[in-house]
Amino acid sequence: MKLALGVAHAAFVLAAIALFAEFGQKLTMHENNLKTTASNPGIANVVLGSIGLALLLWTVFCWSRHSLTALSSRQWAGRRRRLTLLVAAELAVQLVNILAFILPNGGIVADACYQWQAWILGLSTIVRWTCWNTLFFLICVHAHNVNPWRPGGAEKGNAEGLESLVINAPLSVHWSKGILWVGMEIVVALSAWLGISSTYQDVHDSSAASSVADCADQEASCELPHGLYITVALMVAFSGIWFCLWLFLIYRAKRHLLNLPYADFKFANMFLRLQERSRWVFVVFFTISLALLWFVNNRSCFSMAFTWLGLLPCQILATLNICVWAYMMCPLPPGQDTPMLQVELQRFAWTQSQHDQVQKARQLQGLQGHSLPPLFCVQTAFAGLYWSGLVYDSHEAEGMEAKMGWGYELLGLDQHELIWEHRLDTKVLLGWGPGGIAVAFRGTASLRNALSDLQVWRSDHPPVRGSRMMWQRPVVHSGFLRCWLEDGLNQRVVQRVLALAAAWEADHPGHHVPVLVTGHSLGGALSDLAAYDIAQAAAAAGAKLRLACYTYGAPRVGNHAYARDHAQVVPDTWGVINDQDVVARRGKLWVLYKRSGHRVIINTRGDLIVRPTYAEANVQRVPGGGSISQHYLGGYQRALLAVCLAQFSAKRYKEGMQGVMALALAAQPLQALFCQELNLTPADMQDLARASEASPEKWSHVRRKRMGARSGPPGKWQDAAAAAALSPISPSTALVPLASPLSTQADSLIAASAAPGLHSDGSHDISDLKAATTDPEAATNRSDPLPAGGTSSDNNRSCAIGASSGSDSSSSMVSHAAEVVPPSQGSDMVEVSIAQEGMTLQQSGHTQQTHADQAGANKAVHPSSPRAGLRARLQQLLFGKIDAQLTVMH
Repeated sequence: MKLALGVAHAAFVLAAIALFAEFGQKLTMHENNLKTTASNPGIANVVLGSIGLALLLWTVFCWSRHSLTALSSRQWAGRRRRLTLLVAAELAVQLVNILAFILPNGGIVADACYQWQAWILGLSTIVRWTCWNTLFFLICVHAHNVNPWRPGGAEKGNAEGLESLVINAPLSVHWSKGILWVGMEIVVALSAWLGISSTYQDVHDSSAASSVADCADQEASCELPHGLYITVALMVAFSGIWFCLWLFLIYRAKRHLLNLPYADFKFANMFLRLQERSRWVFVVFFTISLALLWFVNNRSCFSMAFTWLGLLPCQILATLNICVWAYMMCPLPPGQDTPMLQVELQRFAWTQSQHDQVQKARQLQGLQGHSLPPLFCVQTAFAGLYWSGLVYDSHEAEGMEAKMGWGYELLGLDQHELIWEHRLDTKVLLGWGPGGIAVAFRGTASLRNALSDLQVWRSDHPPVRGSRMMWQRPVVHSGFLRCWLEDGLNQRVVQRVLALAAAWEADHPGHHVPVLVTGHSLGGALSDLAAYDIAQAAAAAGAKLRLACYTYGAPRVGNHAYARDHAQVVPDTWGVINDQDVVARRGKLWVLYKRSGHRVIINTRGDLIVRPTYAEANVQRVPGGGSISQHYLGGYQRALLAVCLAQFSAKRYKEGMQGVMALALAAQPLQALFCQELNLTPADMQDLARASEASPEKWSHVRRKRMGARSGPPGKWQDAAAAAALSPISPSTALVPLASPLSTQADSLIAASAAPGLHSDGSHDISDLKAATTDPEAATNRSDPLPAGGTSSDNNRSCAIGASSGSDSSSSMVSHAAEVVPPSQGSDMVEVSIAQEGMTLQQSGHTQQTHADQAGANKAVHPSSPRAGLRARLQQLLFGKIDAQLTVMH
């Protein structure tokens, strides 16, 4: 995939070189001196066109063989068949196009005094432009195909999460593009007729020319009639219309897919990104080429040769682009195309208690023993995130006890110690208790850490093993390895973990010791090295560990040999990547480094992609991009929260709402986090769940509103523990399990959310939660602390922190939540719409501004009925409690 996209980029470079070369010739050559020697553009056109024809024929042969093999082995679904036919049509059209390009140029090369017979030029021009028009049509059909589609309705994704796209729709949905194709064909035919009927002076006088030299000395007037310029301008305009239509279809697909589950629409998301990466340049380049070659110095005979004999730069780009597209769309062999296996590999658990249930479900599907793949856990990801930020604050005295209290609660621990290697400034925070053992490494926080990051040369990973021949010896980043080995830090950490594991086993005989190794940035790289050594030492000592390694924004640590060894020793390794995190996305250095473990991609759009395929991970990356802000731990917290909030919209996973509410039941720190950063109390979650179940599409913008209205950095989760110690969570905000159909008990919530419902087809700190005690010397990207009591000054409702008083707004409406009416029913229900600068509330025909104008002051709505009470509850929930200092997330 990466090589194919590289070829597509190389095609653009070659086409641009050809365009600038021809454009330069137009500006420098004599107006009426059309050479028939080596400078004749026909020679270059024939040579390059023949190479393109050979490449195209080879692509057709290979693609046809693979497609027929795949077709003979199974019955294709309608989508696969439709996609194959579209690719076949593109190959056939370009094959005709390049033949019509070579033919007139071959006539020029074969006969130096070739009479430019009008009928040959006219016929080849009609064929080529018809091919260009058809290619534009097919490209727009591809763009339209990734738009969600509902049979018999508007082109939007259905609420049930089933992937239905325009590619599954009847061909009649493309009728409007057919009209545009016919319109351009009329202009093409008119241009060809004007070209044929117009009279050009011959390149030479056949009665006087007796040699090639005589022919070359002749001059001709190559000025085109004015009517032809008009039709050419219309063709350029049609090309621009095709481009605008393509942009519109891509934009509409992105807008719809933004609010739909990635897993259910994985094919559409991948196909959309592939088109963005490879197709947009084709239409843009074609339009630019027409403008430069047709309308600049257009009275030159070279201008006529470059246009009427074919557009060489466009032929280069189209041929290579279509060959790459055919390669990427080529059906996989039957043995490699295993969508059901990929579905199983991308399952995840919302809470730790789900792990055994999902593994049992996998065993029922035939996965046994060592073949049982590891399972990503969202609750463990939150816990690792907290501990990765906690180690940054380990030097702080004020509030540290309360912060550790939340860290204990997240993993069931009760003790901790800090190991600090001063020479290279490496910190390791260890925690242990009935819940197991946690090992957290601090990331880059000093100049000495930064110098370690820059030591990118590689060293042998101890113990030295394997041969350097064929790159079989594991080697790792020298700076990371030095930090881990300096002053015996590795031995101190490993021995301490083994001692704690032995004590834990003595208290829990017959059980494996849960061990979580985690870290952010540099800490993630050290976690990778530490997890390997801990697992190896435990195996040698006979200790039974259930070792998991969760890293956040970690760079690559070693080469391919090291990554293979690491996968065997620590299979439960997860590298969490926040969208375009520049540290996690870069640093591959071509083939020198390889990521260990499994990738998990998250973003503030609410997507959670577990174990993406190579193609998925590649198309998710923005070429040449990279975000520093998304590397901060605060960015990772925002992305994980966006995933949770998305479960209360149409973008949710199957049973995703139950999974998030199970998270809230699992630990008090998670309840406080949801309350502080999302303004969601447990009661709010229940109301949103009921409303979203009743009408998912009405609440599809809740995630973007809540995650997109803030203007400052997020609060620091660890510091929130200090505020919670002063004002614990109010009992009035405790989560009450929902009644059927969602769930009746916490256990059923957990069981119901075991599967994410995948479709078978297919800054430096942790974020600064607002708190009453914030150390100004702590790491950067922190917000102003909250006033005493822990609640936002412009939020008049009870939150999870400091909620012991003033909780009437979170409890007075709960009694009305039992009776839920879909927002689409009744004239007095709430409708939500997105405005340019905020949200508006439309109620009974009256629109109220509720964004900045109502910050800190909620308008009271007096309920006259249970339904009106719910309306007031949702009005307050969605608008009245939005903090004016929320961070712009997306």
